[in-house]
Amino acid sequence: MKRRAILVISVALAIAAIGCGKKEKETNKIQVVKAQTGLVMRQAPDLNSPKVTLVPYGEEVEVVEEQASAVEINSVSGKWKKVTWKENTAWVFGGFLKEKEINSPDIAIERYYKMGITLEELLKQYKEHQNDQAKFDKLVKNDLLENYKSIMTGSELATWTSAINEGSMFSGYFAEIYSGLSATKIVSKKEEKINEDELRVSLTVKEEEPYNLEFGPDLKSIIKTYNVKNITQDEFNKKTAGKNDTELHFTIHRNVEQTFTMKLMKGSWYITKIDRKVIDSEILF
Repeated sequence: MKRRAILVISVALAIAAIGCGKKEKETNKIQVVKAQTGLVMRQAPDLNSPKVTLVPYGEEVEVVEEQASAVEINSVSGKWKKVTWKENTAWVFGGFLKEKEINSPDIAIERYYKMGITLEELLKQYKEHQNDQAKFDKLVKNDLLENYKSIMTGSELATWTSAINEGSMFSGYFAEIYSGLSATKIVSKKEEKINEDELRVSLTVKEEEPYNLEFGPDLKSIIKTYNVKNITQDEFNKKTAGKNDTELHFTIHRNVEQTFTMKLMKGSWYITKIDRKVIDSEILF
């Protein structure tokens, strides 16, 4: 009986010792590389360990194991994780991985329309940036671009990426931060299933967009761009200019038909093409 008790205690201690020495836990989930320059896979969970390969930005990896404790590398906190990517299984620093976002068609479109609101919130978060260029780099070139990469793909993403990278801080969404933000109300929606992994969503929307004459100095360009029909040049000239006589603030109201072509990829819907047709517009001062 005494020998049996000693044996039971020995087995219990052995199990406890094994449990205490366990440094990793098993997990199986898909995550996405968020490091702009890609993420290095290594043979062991150590920066000095030999490199296996580089996983590009935006690629999905399957996490098969992760260490129990987080570490800090270059002021970024995260756990070392063993991942599988294109027949390679090795370790990466988890501080540069993010959860995969599963977009439904409605969620992708909603995130497309709500970027004005998102930028307004981001502006509050990054008040420590004291100059316009720093704000532009953070809000537009980083956060806005990240949003579009998560909901768009193909040529549509390339178009938006190019516009953001080549634009100035006095154009597009960033200009709206100073003159007010646009608002969009969806009036009606119609879905057409093209095939199992492709969808066309047609919307009728009402838009309200603040406009600053400084960014479009004549009525002719405004009429051409926005299809405005209810104002003459004489009426336009009579309006009161802004504080320095170079600006004129007004709001453009539009009814628009907008069609999103969408593709299902790895369980998430992405916008591949956006078609837009202005039905009518009016200017309100």
